[in-house]
Amino acid sequence: MLKSFFTLVRVGNLLLAVFSVLAGYFLAAGPFNITALLGLVLSVGFIFMSGNVLNDYYDVDIDRVNRPERPIASGKVKVGHALILGLVLLILGIVTSALISYSHLIMAIGCGFLLVAYNAYLKRVPFWGNFTIAFLGGLVFIYTGFARIITPHCWFAAIFAFLIHFGREMIKDIEDMHGDVTYGAETMPIRLGVKFTKILFTISVVILIIATIVPYIIKVFSLVYLIIMVFLVDTLLIYIILKTIYASEKKDYSRISLLLKLDIVFGLIALFTSKISV
Repeated sequence: MLKSFFTLVRVGNLLLAVFSVLAGYFLAAGPFNITALLGLVLSVGFIFMSGNVLNDYYDVDIDRVNRPERPIASGKVKVGHALILGLVLLILGIVTSALISYSHLIMAIGCGFLLVAYNAYLKRVPFWGNFTIAFLGGLVFIYTGFARIITPHCWFAAIFAFLIHFGREMIKDIEDMHGDVTYGAETMPIRLGVKFTKILFTISVVILIIATIVPYIIKVFSLVYLIIMVFLVDTLLIYIILKTIYASEKKDYSRISLLLKLDIVFGLIALFTSKISV
């Protein structure tokens, strides 16, 4: 049961979300506040877990085709129990945001609304589902930064997060086409074609690569950041573009999605070094 819970809430991705919170707090300026940081970690963590549980709840039929091993699709977790868990986690995320500020409480409520809207409807709408997840991925750094004094570092991190999540969502849409078609979801590759989706993915990744260099050029981020970003993040992104061009099977897109997740890890490492001067 515990294993099913960890799978349901995506523990691996949850760790990435927590490290994104820590990175956003590090990139901001102003005094350190342990209560605010705790509120950030808890609220983002709970809302993130809620989104994953609700995702599996709403997609149970599609997952029986695309990912039959998932807890709800496999029958290891009852549908009704998953709904209750998702809603409880969402409420906990909103409540813990009050540890930070009234503004964060409002933002958390807005994020909760977007997550429910995404899972219930927007996920199956071309572009808007991808945009919603990318927006929420970037918002983590703004949400976190406002707990201190937001800096240009936070805004650049938000842009990077938006672009890589936007791209990864497109790849996942291609990967999940079979189940999505079966149950009438009209994602971008279904509505506009795989070729168009690949082109848009490539454009977004190229913009991301260019964007990662800009903060060093304008002397906001450090040389150490640039070295890590160019040799780890951007080099891997170029490789991912090439892999995407020749990808044709579900397993190819699954690997590309995993590579993008690895690139997020590298990106977070680079962000943690962005204030290091040499």
